[in-house]
Amino acid sequence: MRSTLTRRSALVASFALVAAGLAATPAVAADATTTKIGPGQIAPVENGDTYNTWHQGNPAATSGTYAFTTDGLRLRGKNQILTGDEALAAKTLAGLLESLGVTSEGADPGELWYQLPLFYGATDNFTTLRKDVTSDVDGWTTSRAITDAAGAELVAKGATKPLAEIVAAIEDADEAADDVTPLGYGVYSDVGSDVTVRTVSIDGRTTEFVAQAPAASSEHVTVGGIAAFPETEENFGSWHQGHWDPTKIGTQSFTTDGLRLT
Repeated sequence: MRSTLTRRSALVASFALVAAGLAATPAVAADATTTKIGPGQIAPVENGDTYNTWHQGNPAATSGTYAFTTDGLRLRGKNQILTGDEALAAKTLAGLLESLGVTSEGADPGELWYQLPLFYGATDNFTTLRKDVTSDVDGWTTSRAITDAAGAELVAKGATKPLAEIVAAIEDADEAADDVTPLGYGVYSDVGSDVTVRTVSIDGRTTEFVAQAPAASSEHVTVGGIAAFPETEENFGSWHQGHWDPTKIGTQSFTTDGLRLT
């Protein structure tokens, strides 16, 4: 996952969206711990306006495709479907990683991972931690090297280590400021993957991906995501990019004022 956010801007973006009432389609809770997410509720790009909603975190140039089906969210190719969540900042990293859960169909080893992005240290160093959802082995993989305050490498980029070793390295990265800020959570699929994710859980809360988006009311629906190019039978029934020429497609981003087209 790419991120140019600072710890402060990640939180401010969320507060701005809530204050303006223009975050992704209001989540409709099925019960105290489950939220349903449907078509139009995953933003197609990651930026300051979409980070704290469910979104596609992989760059458009290298991303795969995702579509809502009756079985859940189908991921084909390279995807990072995740959401920022400022509430996680108050939780322990080890507790959050141990609480992650996914229900899926068709996931073979190496196709689907849990993923959790975080900041650590005094200067907001960034990395993500991921783990194959099919594996029972205690091993988490870094997206960037974990370094101390002097820049010395504690855990290499792409290294897979036991959870306790990863947590110890992050917490020891800067003795003067050993704070860790979990930023969000989600799933990662790689090139060649074809898996369907039904639910993603963390810290006792579950998100369920469903074929039909819950409506805010019978007369008014708020849209916080547009299906990525190209137009397909699977995304035609939801808001999507319908232009047929990828060389002429502009960009869309959700702002506090609405949908910006450039």
